[in-house]
Amino acid sequence: MAAGDSAREEAERLRRHALAVHERANNFLVAAESEKTLARYLRELVQFGWRILEDRAWPNSSRANIDFIAIGPPGVLVIDAKEWADVTIADDTLYRGDADETETVDKQIALIDRIADQLEDHGLVPSAIESVLAFTNHDMKATSIGPVTAIGVTELIGWLLARPRRLKESQRRRIADHLELGCPPKTPQTTLTRTKVPRKPRPQDVEHEEPLIQFDEVQGALNEALLARPIEDWMTFVHPDQNKLVRAQWNGPYRIRGPAGTGKTVVGLHRAVYLAQRTDLPVLFTSYVKTLPRVQAALARRISPTGADNIEFASSHQVAYRVLETAGMTATIDPVACGVAFQRAWDETASATQLSRFEPRPEYWREEIDYVIKGRGILDFEAYRDLDRVGRKTVFPRESRAGLWNLYCRYGELLEEAGVCDFNDLLINALEILEEEPRLLRYGAVIIDEVQDLTLTGLRFLSALARDGQVLLIGDGQQSVYPGGFNLAEAGINISGRSTVLKVNYRNTAQILERASREVTHDRFGDLEGSIEPGTRDVTIARQGPAPLEVFAGSQLHLERQLVDQIARTRDRGVPLGDLAVLVAYLDEVKRYRRVLGTAGIPTVELSAYDGTTQDKVKVGTFKRGKGLDFKYVLMPGMRHQPPAQRSGETESAYAERRERFRRELFVGMTRARDGLWLGYLPR
Repeated sequence: MAAGDSAREEAERLRRHALAVHERANNFLVAAESEKTLARYLRELVQFGWRILEDRAWPNSSRANIDFIAIGPPGVLVIDAKEWADVTIADDTLYRGDADETETVDKQIALIDRIADQLEDHGLVPSAIESVLAFTNHDMKATSIGPVTAIGVTELIGWLLARPRRLKESQRRRIADHLELGCPPKTPQTTLTRTKVPRKPRPQDVEHEEPLIQFDEVQGALNEALLARPIEDWMTFVHPDQNKLVRAQWNGPYRIRGPAGTGKTVVGLHRAVYLAQRTDLPVLFTSYVKTLPRVQAALARRISPTGADNIEFASSHQVAYRVLETAGMTATIDPVACGVAFQRAWDETASATQLSRFEPRPEYWREEIDYVIKGRGILDFEAYRDLDRVGRKTVFPRESRAGLWNLYCRYGELLEEAGVCDFNDLLINALEILEEEPRLLRYGAVIIDEVQDLTLTGLRFLSALARDGQVLLIGDGQQSVYPGGFNLAEAGINISGRSTVLKVNYRNTAQILERASREVTHDRFGDLEGSIEPGTRDVTIARQGPAPLEVFAGSQLHLERQLVDQIARTRDRGVPLGDLAVLVAYLDEVKRYRRVLGTAGIPTVELSAYDGTTQDKVKVGTFKRGKGLDFKYVLMPGMRHQPPAQRSGETESAYAERRERFRRELFVGMTRARDGLWLGYLPR
């Protein structure tokens, strides 16, 4: 090295360092001015009941800082001031010039989770905690990137004030006070080890205390304000104790089960929103009940409009159609043609003679094919011959099953000749396609509601759609209303160490649940994990109320008049018609009671057309259509003190199975009621 070279290199190093320090200083100056600009805007929110915490430390961190925490009616918003020369958002990705700023977004998501941990005891749902990147040098409409929103500062205030209200004033005070301690000011003093002494509460903090959660934790009484709101608002309520399930991290499939009214579905909804904001692939929320996903989609939009955009709500058969279409295939579903094909198969084979010794009704054996054979995707006779027919009460010896297999084969041939398939074939074909092309259709997570109503094939199909096995199973075997059954092990699903049983009924009053439970107390049920459960359940009831009203009519006309009078009286007490539901057993009764109420000037909407939006119409539908839904008041006309009549030729075992399923349907109908239950009985 020549003389002076080392000095020259050191000088160059120091010059580069000085330039870097200068650039960094300029960046801090720009950031400081950006934060000052944003602060002037945010301080305008104070007059609207907001609390603004400025320049705060991350929870449990002395280095990372938060520009602003805004606590207002919509919830908690973590706001970061930005002044970038060039900012774009494309394909849900944030760019600074040409640089991918996914790391910036991930940092904001991590901060949301850190704030959620800090507020865990307050019961704030994750969707009420949001992150905002506010750009002070750009006009930009609100654009969502998962749970993070990018927006120009001039549009920020109007956007914040338009957010849906979630918190009352007292709730906001308590959250803000908590965050003031948990996220202290970002000053040099915060690096010292000091004992933080909480200030004494101000008088206004103590007066008129309103619980942040919607239940009084001491007495278990529901918050009156929530009870008065439309039932659709109630159906998005999640108890603080369940928030951990919403935000939990687990590898592989998970199951949430528990008795009716324990909030399983709403936990699944909040979980779907939480995951949808954190995954590049959409989240699938699905159910066997074809109308339920439409309602759940509307409820998810109430929770988080932006989160709902990345959730696909569809029935299992709708998803199967999509798989076939993506693979360039088609399927023609024609229930009438399928019925004709089955009757021909019954007439053309010796099955009628062979099977009538065990159960003479063809409908029973149609169920056997639909739910036991096709429902399990069984393609060879030996597998069916040796099968333990879970959920079926009629004894059917192995040596006698060849007759049914012949019926099944002939039925399949006739369907193929007609160029049609049934709903089970749709699922079987979709599953076969996914087994050949696993990546044809993928979701970041799959959430299956009312899982007990699926067939084994349906569960296998839906599970195959989830990336990395991220499947959430939600359901309760006691509410199963379809023939047959299966165990999770048969589907290749292992939930060992990954399941939760919810045991607090938040929906029903003790009186409603006691009446409903009478229908199923003596019936044992399978709960998908290989065990048989007793009809009595371990459940805590949060609410008390009046006993269900049971009325007795002398005729059908008398019952209809009593129903109309009861609805009119309930409406006159200030209950909107949209919070009432008339539930019945059969479709022809749906038509009857819609006609009766229409003649009386009471508007109705059939549950098959209900889309989860609030409207002032009485909902009318079958018990099965009511699954997964809540109503303030349920009216069930057409009740009888005796079970459904035994059908001609029906064996005692088949009749016992059908009666048990009917009792479960009654239980499902009654437990849809939150505040009141009306049972209208016809003469024997």
